Amino acid sequence: MPVTVDILLDSKALLGEGAIWDDQKSLLYWVDIEGHDVHIYDPKSHRDRKWGVGEQVGTVVPWKADSVGIALKRDFAELDIETGMIRRLGRPVGEDPQTRFNDGKCDPAGRFWCGTMGSGPKGPVGKLYSLETDGRIIPHLDRIACSNGLVWSRDQKTFYYIDTPTREVS
Repeated sequence: MPVTVDILLDSKALLGEGAIWDDQKSLLYWVDIEGHDVHIYDPKSHRDRKWGVGEQVGTVVPWKADSVGIALKRDFAELDIETGMIRRLGRPVGEDPQTRFNDGKCDPAGRFWCGTMGSGPKGPVGKLYSLETDGRIIPHLDRIACSNGLVWSRDQKTFYYIDTPTREVS
């Protein structure tokens, strides 16, 4: 049976990733990692707002009324969606220079979790970090190949995490 697909947004992203729905604002957040862009799509108006951030961006998360949290190539940051200004919030200490941030989400307590992935032949050199509400950056897992798929259970008691090449959910 044929399936009909409607294209709602033909963005021509180079590497579109990290889609997250903001239920409170009814908006879809996503990034174009290689295009260096952060997007917020409003399905009611069909408007896609885009901010160029000047470097690879691994993820975007709902943050505050006038800003979003983003993971740039090497830094946790905040993007003001009114002015386009970026405020860097911190960089993990001792991170391998051949890594970049990939997927991330905020947990129910307001911490911003994001993992890194390697871009060279060294093997699994990434880590999983949390940016705490007090600004500290805490490493939680190491020897990560490709951080992906962070989510919490509906009751918010269980955290699920994927290191893509392992094909396992932890």
